[in-house]
Amino acid sequence: DGITNAAEALAGTHPLQDDYAPIISPPQAVHINADHTFTKLDLQRLINLTNISVNDGLDGINCCGLTALGFETGAKNISSGLISILWRAVDNAGNIATVSQLLNIHPLVNLSFDQIVAEGGIARVEVVLSGEAPAYPVTIPLTINGSVDNVDYNISDNKIVITEGIAGFIDITINSDFQLEGEEQLIISLGQGVNAGVNSTQIFTISEANVAPSIKLVVWQKGIQVPSIAVNDGDVTIVLSIQDSNTQDTHQIDWQIPDYLNAVFSGDKLQFTFQADSVNLPEINKGLINLSVMVTDSGSSTNSGTEELSQTKQISLHLLATQRTLRDLDSNGNAVDTDRDGKTDLAEGFSDDDSDGLPAYMDNSSIPYLQPLHINAAVVKLAETEPGLHLRLGKFALLQSSDGLELSQQEILDTGLVEKDNLENTLGYFDFEIHNIMPFGRSVAIVLPLSAAIAEYSVYRKINAETQWADFVEDSNNVIATSNAVNGVCPPPHSELYQVGLNVGDICLKLYIEDGGANDADGLANGVVDDPGGIAVVDNNTIALDITPEKSSSGSLSLFTLLVFFLLIVLRMIRPKYLVVERIKNRVE
Repeated sequence: DGITNAAEALAGTHPLQDDYAPIISPPQAVHINADHTFTKLDLQRLINLTNISVNDGLDGINCCGLTALGFETGAKNISSGLISILWRAVDNAGNIATVSQLLNIHPLVNLSFDQIVAEGGIARVEVVLSGEAPAYPVTIPLTINGSVDNVDYNISDNKIVITEGIAGFIDITINSDFQLEGEEQLIISLGQGVNAGVNSTQIFTISEANVAPSIKLVVWQKGIQVPSIAVNDGDVTIVLSIQDSNTQDTHQIDWQIPDYLNAVFSGDKLQFTFQADSVNLPEINKGLINLSVMVTDSGSSTNSGTEELSQTKQISLHLLATQRTLRDLDSNGNAVDTDRDGKTDLAEGFSDDDSDGLPAYMDNSSIPYLQPLHINAAVVKLAETEPGLHLRLGKFALLQSSDGLELSQQEILDTGLVEKDNLENTLGYFDFEIHNIMPFGRSVAIVLPLSAAIAEYSVYRKINAETQWADFVEDSNNVIATSNAVNGVCPPPHSELYQVGLNVGDICLKLYIEDGGANDADGLANGVVDDPGGIAVVDNNTIALDITPEKSSSGSLSLFTLLVFFLLIVLRMIRPKYLVVERIKNRVE
């Protein structure tokens, strides 16, 4: 075993036996740039990156089945952050050596989408990481160019610093120069050394015209922001926030609120309050309070007060009799942690600070453009939209107090909001909203992992604005595509692996949906796409009807062929008789 007898005598080990474990060389530090939410990593790549080796006094160099635990059966999907792994080697005598190592997986960095900002306004540059960083603070350098001059803007620094979490921002003040210069562009790009994602550049168009405001609605009860309200939890406050880069503008606010709320408004109409225990909700609402607000820019411009300078937000509140009881420990003394994030349900509570429709005790994702299908679904089974956008549960999922955006057929029907589809659903339903779409009316993409492969004659069915089932409308702004997973993970929305159509055998669905288009259930180009829907299979009768014309054509051809054969047979029968007559005639002559 490479140890002298004298040394073994001093150590108290057996000189005739191999009782010394192999030695694993200390692995060097490893830094890997993530290429998605999860990065595929296999054992060979890991060995190459770490430059690790093993040596045994008896078995020699590079012996002993060196492996990293968890990688023995193939590639793994690794999230970003500081990831601990354990290397293991076993010599021929069964002696085991282990050494731990930390992998530094650096997340992708993405900017938000292009925006229009007015002179005198504020351009907010936001970045989002694809996951946790291996170390903080994270410094993200920025470069600025475009048609602007240095006098056109003020910025406090040329970098964004994230001290914790996955998001950060910096504001740029756009100066008013009181000169008619037309539109200018301020282009922000991620600097060198950044693991840039698909959104590595953001363009701010500086306009001298009036710019539409953007709005947000937040629901408060018992001093916290909540996704659903309870009758016994006291007053409910709905707060409207308005952002307008035309800082001197005022706004017209038009609320659409049911009378049964008996709402009490603030003087500026930016919020109202109602008593949850006094709400007499009509049966037809099925437990939902539906309300909306339209904010219209009333600044001085030729198009002020028009639809193009307004935004409408709709919200559906689930009114519960009471919130469920949360606990730290179960009856066996074990910690109750529904979302498996290391914090007990009672400690996290019902707050929804990230406005994704999930209470904190059920929310294990802090990345706005990702959403779990279910808490207990595979870790890699995440719905994913484009970085810069915000995924939220839809009203069907809220009514079911769902822990994700995937619903069964029975859960959809239990809401009472829609009748059963006449086509058989096979792969469950998805109920989601996509927020923060800019500019209003553009199309956005979302990827949905499926529970099983797509079958033949599948069709994507949606609940439309009239709460009726309909096929997904396909055109240049609305597209269905599918792909297979890569090591169990669906490719991101921008991947070229997606092929148009519902392709048999694929398990990743991509929808490209137009804000305000035929597939947007709210019917408004308002920066929000609402899409409850799922994959169904066309019934046999419909398939038969679709195929009948071809069979009918084929059948007509067969009938014609039979007719020809019949005529040939008749002619063949007539021809011998004709020949006999001719022969008799010739003999007589």
